Amino acid sequence: MKKISLYKLLSLLCVALYALPVWSMSIMNDGELSTAEGQSLVTLSYLAPTDAGNFEAANNVGFYKLGFEAEVAANLNIKKLQLGCGGVNGAGDCDIDIDNLSLSGNPAQVGGTPDTSTNRNNRVQSSAILTNPFFQFAIENPTVASTRKVVGFRFGSESATGLLTLGTENTATPNGINTLSGYMNIGSATGTATTQARSMTYSDVSKAMTGRVDVDFLGIGVRNFASTVYTLNLASATAAITTAPVVIAGNRMTSANLTGTGNIGGIAFTGNMDAVIDNVICVFGCLDLTLNKDVTGTITGLVANVPIVQDLGFIHKLDINNPFSLSVQGQDVHWPGAAAAAEKGWWMAFEDQINIGSVTPTATVAITNAVLSQALGPVGCSNPTAPGINCTLYRHYRACPTGSPDCGGAMAYCSGLSCFGGSLPIGTVNVTGTTVDFPLSDLQLSAQSFTPNCYGTLKFC
Repeated sequence: MKKISLYKLLSLLCVALYALPVWSMSIMNDGELSTAEGQSLVTLSYLAPTDAGNFEAANNVGFYKLGFEAEVAANLNIKKLQLGCGGVNGAGDCDIDIDNLSLSGNPAQVGGTPDTSTNRNNRVQSSAILTNPFFQFAIENPTVASTRKVVGFRFGSESATGLLTLGTENTATPNGINTLSGYMNIGSATGTATTQARSMTYSDVSKAMTGRVDVDFLGIGVRNFASTVYTLNLASATAAITTAPVVIAGNRMTSANLTGTGNIGGIAFTGNMDAVIDNVICVFGCLDLTLNKDVTGTITGLVANVPIVQDLGFIHKLDINNPFSLSVQGQDVHWPGAAAAAEKGWWMAFEDQINIGSVTPTATVAITNAVLSQALGPVGCSNPTAPGINCTLYRHYRACPTGSPDCGGAMAYCSGLSCFGGSLPIGTVNVTGTTVDFPLSDLQLSAQSFTPNCYGTLKFC
């Protein structure tokens, strides 16, 4: 076999490469360029003040954008995110101040709760996906070199998908978001609140219990009664809550105002009441009759308007799947594609609607005296035989003895000496059409619990 040295081999390769044809770059006209296909990693674009989609035309602001046609996978923990402390929005606070921020993969893939080693491992090993990240500059007077200036800068992605958690844990103490400047569109949410059992007296609500009772004794018959001496024990009840979509936007926010409605389930009550019947016997004057009774019944049909003032420190978990950006600007700037103008300073924006999950509180909710006072009236009595009677508790009251063919609605009936003691079953008191204001604040929500983005047992790492 004939051998060849390495030197000779390299010489032959050089000769062969020299013999290959050479292609140089050539100029292409517009027609040739239009038929060429390809995709670049980096794109540059400019939106002039006069172009469609520019919300800052009146301020003569143009936008330069450097975009990346790519997906970026990210899993990160930020112990303390503080931006815009002091600065243009004043001393003593920050535009954005968030403790223990974590970004990971989608919660449907990693599992949110319970906090198990499997869920921790899944979350740590997952990644959020940032699609088409970009940098953008807002330039005032972009075509005049002597006066143009940068009035804003932002970076973000056209789509961000993943799980964003804030704070160390979901407890009755707010943690995570201290202040936030930005825009969030919170979607409608549902949940179930459970009210606390409590007692109710006249001194609590300043409302007399009024109604009608059929007194089958000495020919007294159907009479009106009123009571300011009563102690009623209200059982715990449930309320199905639905919150309306709400936009949260502003500088250095610490809380969010939500609105909702609640359909309160039946509230059972038991207790004692002195029912005073006016003008029982009238000869030279009129005498009143007082019935001391143990009463029972259930209030149904109550609807509540539920305004909620929620500290942002109780929002810990955001399932994001929308455009996201973080910007800083020296004046209010409405960035292209943004739902609202970013205010001066640092600004965090989630453009599409965010799902915060169930709004079921982890603890029972107290029924205040103000709520009870609204619920108890006054409401008009619908009994056609007693027009104009203020039936505070017995709105659909119809008095008659048990078994009578004309009975309808709640019934109060006594006979003989039993009128002076024993029980007075009221039955179901339907107050459909009665709406009360039931304000709530700073609720710890069960759906805001999350698994830390850490191995082991650390709450943050």
